[in-house]
Amino acid sequence: MLHNLVTTLALSAALVGCGGTLADHTFSTGSSTIIGSTDGEALYAVNLDEGTVSRFQPATGALTTVQVGAEPARIARTGDRIFVTLRAERAVAVLQDQGGTLAVVGRIDVDAEPVGIVASEDGKRIYVANSQAESVQEIDGETLAVLRTFAVEGHPTWLALHPAGRALFVASAMGGMLSRIDLGEAGTVETVDLPRLGGAGDDPSLDLTRRITGDPSISPDGRSLAVPCIFVDNETPITTTDDGFDTGVASSGGYGSTGLGISRLNPGVVLVPLDGSGNADGEGAKPIFVAGTAPDPLDADTTFTARSYLVNARFSPDGETIWTSMEGSHTVITLSSDPVYSQDSSCSFCFDTGGGSSLFPSEGGFWVSPSVFASVDDGPRGIAFLDGTPYVHSFLDRSIGVLRPKEASTLLAGQISADFMTEATYRADDGTVIETGALAADVERGRRLFYSATSSHMSAAGSGVSCATCHLDGRNDGLTWPLSNGPRQTMNLSSGIENETAPFTWTNGVASVADEAMETSQTRMGGAEISDADVADIQAFVGALRAPDVTGSALDPAAVARGEAIFNRVDAGCASCHAAPLFTDNLSHALYGLADVNTPTLVGIAATAPYLHDGSAPTLRAVLETARAGQMGDASMLTDNDLDDLEAYLRSL
Repeated sequence: MLHNLVTTLALSAALVGCGGTLADHTFSTGSSTIIGSTDGEALYAVNLDEGTVSRFQPATGALTTVQVGAEPARIARTGDRIFVTLRAERAVAVLQDQGGTLAVVGRIDVDAEPVGIVASEDGKRIYVANSQAESVQEIDGETLAVLRTFAVEGHPTWLALHPAGRALFVASAMGGMLSRIDLGEAGTVETVDLPRLGGAGDDPSLDLTRRITGDPSISPDGRSLAVPCIFVDNETPITTTDDGFDTGVASSGGYGSTGLGISRLNPGVVLVPLDGSGNADGEGAKPIFVAGTAPDPLDADTTFTARSYLVNARFSPDGETIWTSMEGSHTVITLSSDPVYSQDSSCSFCFDTGGGSSLFPSEGGFWVSPSVFASVDDGPRGIAFLDGTPYVHSFLDRSIGVLRPKEASTLLAGQISADFMTEATYRADDGTVIETGALAADVERGRRLFYSATSSHMSAAGSGVSCATCHLDGRNDGLTWPLSNGPRQTMNLSSGIENETAPFTWTNGVASVADEAMETSQTRMGGAEISDADVADIQAFVGALRAPDVTGSALDPAAVARGEAIFNRVDAGCASCHAAPLFTDNLSHALYGLADVNTPTLVGIAATAPYLHDGSAPTLRAVLETARAGQMGDASMLTDNDLDDLEAYLRSL
C-alpha cells in the first residue's frame, strides 16, 4: 500500500513537472495563419480573400483546398481536427483531415470579428479572441460548446496558450496591452506590465509608444513568451520640406526619421519570462529591437533595409531561436532566444545595417541578439514547423515557402563570433502558390502598394513605413500623430463606403482617396514618383474594404432603437451632419477651434477609438459629453440614460 502511494506521488510529481512543457515541440502555442499536421507531413494555411483553407504536403507537392467561409483569419489544430476563425461571419469553421482531404464538419458561433485561435495540446480546450466584441471565449474541445467568456479590452486579437493549460495570453491591437487570463476557476483577467521605453535617442524626456502588432507564442518548455511589438515616436513633430519628405537619417522629416538618433518606427520582440504555471514576469522582460538588411528579391546583388512592423513570433522546436516576419518587407528574421546584455555605449539605441539587431536601452545598457534576415515571398504572415524545418505563409503571394534553419544557425554563430557586425542574409526559394487570387486586378495591385514598406514609390528607403503600418487591415492604430497642422488621430479607412465620403483627412479637404494616397506617400512617407495609376489602385483597394463588424452580442436592441430616435431628433442635431446612409454630409464645419473640420462617417465608429481630430476623446461617451457641452450638436437636454441609448446606437452603425 505504501509502495503504491509513493509510486502515485512520484507519478503526480512527474506530471506536474512536465505539465508546462509541450509533448510535441512543433505544436503551435500561439495563433497563426499556418499550422502543421499531426503526422508532421502536411501544412494547413488560411486564404483570406478566397475564403478557403489549403492543405499542402511539401514532400510530395500534394495540394487540396476547401471552402470554409468569409475571411478565414487564423487556424488551430487538435489531432486531425482543424479550427478556423471566420472574421466576417462571427464563427469558427471545424474541419477534419480525412486521408489527406479536408472536409468541413461543423461550425461554432462566436462573437464579433474572431481572429486569434489556439487549442490545448490535449484537445480539451479551444480559445477564440473576438476583436470587436472585446471578448475571449473558451470552448470545450469535445462538445464544441462555449464554456466561458472573458472580457478583454483594447480589441483582443492574438493569443498564446501556455503548455500547462493554466494561462492564456491575449494581445490587444489597441493600446499595446497584453493580458493574462487565469484559466482556473477564478477566470481572472490581469494586465501584464510590458516595458515602455523612455529616455530614447538624444532626448531623455522622449517616451516611445508601444503597440503589439501580431501573433505571440510561448516556448516549448513554457518558460518564455515572445510578443511582436513596435515602439513608435508619436511625440516628435512630423515635418516635411516644401518639396516633400526630407530623407536624411539625421534630420527631422516625415514618418521615417526624427533627428534624435532613433527611428520613428522601431520594431521588436519582447521576451517575457514565465514560470511553470504561466505566471509572467513583466519586470524581467527583454525588449529586442529588430532591423537590418535583406537581399532584394528582384536582385540578389543588392540589399534593402528591413524594419517594418513584425506580425508574429514563433519559437523553434528546440526553443533556441525565434522566427518572426515583416509582412511589409517580405522578410523573415531568425533571432536567438537567449539575448545578451550589453553596455557598449557606442551602440546605444542603434541598429546595425550589417544584419544584427541592437536592442532598446535599459538602465544604461540594452539587450542584443544575433539575427538573420531572409527575403521571402510578399506578405509573410505566419510560420509553422514540420519536424525542425520552418515554413512561411505569405498571404499577399498566397504561398508557402521553406526556410533554411541550418543556414540561419551558421549565420547566427558567425554574427556572435564577429560581435554582430557581419551581414547575415539569404534569399529563400520562391514558395509554392496554394491558391488562385480572387481580388480584382486593381484591388490586388493597390493592396500590395498599401502594405509595402520597401517600394520607393511609397516610402523612403529605411523608413520602415507603409500605409498598413498605421492602417493595418485598413483600420486605425489608435494613435495621435503630431503633424505640421497639429495633432491628428489616425482615421479608419474601412467604412465600406470610403470612396463616397469625400472630402478626406481631418481638415485639408482632399478630393479623393487617390489624392490622399498621392499626398501622404510623397510627403510624410517619403515616396517618389508614384503614378496616377498606382494611387488609383490604392483607392480601389480602400474602396473594397468592408466596414468593421461592431455590433457584438452585448448591444441591447431596445437601447439601440431608443438611441436612433434621439440621434434623429432635430434638437439633438446629430443627423443634421451625420444623416443615413453615409452618416456624413460630406462638408466641413468650424469645430473645436478649427475652421474646416471634415465630417467623418460614423459607419464602424465603435472600432476606431480614440475620437475627434486630435484624439482627445478616448471613448464614444467622451465624444457625447463634448456634445452635451455644446461643442458639437446639442446634447445638453439629454439625461445620462439618453446618452447610454445614443451610445448604443452609435455602436450599432
